[in-house]
Amino acid sequence: MANDGRYRMSVLRVELALFIGALLGGLLSAVALLCSNAWLHPEITATTHWWQWVGQTMFVMLFSTPIFAIGLAILGAPSWHLLHRFGLRSWVYLTLLGATLTAITNAFGSGPPMLANNATWNGRIEWAMLMGVVGGITGLVMWLSAYRRSD
Repeated sequence: MANDGRYRMSVLRVELALFIGALLGGLLSAVALLCSNAWLHPEITATTHWWQWVGQTMFVMLFSTPIFAIGLAILGAPSWHLLHRFGLRSWVYLTLLGATLTAITNAFGSGPPMLANNATWNGRIEWAMLMGVVGGITGLVMWLSAYRRSD
């Protein structure tokens, strides 16, 4: 698995994977933000209807998708290119790359302002771990959409 040259990809598939990754990362980021906000503030959740959650998710996704796309363009794509050039083409590597880069950028970034515990390091680490899961899922889906087995 260290030098797995059995997988190939094309430029069109990479562009598709980056587009899918930006959309999925934005959606999962919005869902993670709203779920963590509901966890911290259950009194608001009890009075909210399901259609309000859908509307809030779409509103937050409008902001999180471009931010996720910028992160993919600045950090994700060059790192993925290096992995590919070194022959590290298994789904494990792209999943770990997505989880690691997303967690690190969220741990040292500003984070969501509406989370009350974001000011402490414990709150930042909790948020970074949650976003690491989002980045890992996004990396896996990007790998599934970009690579094909070369027979």
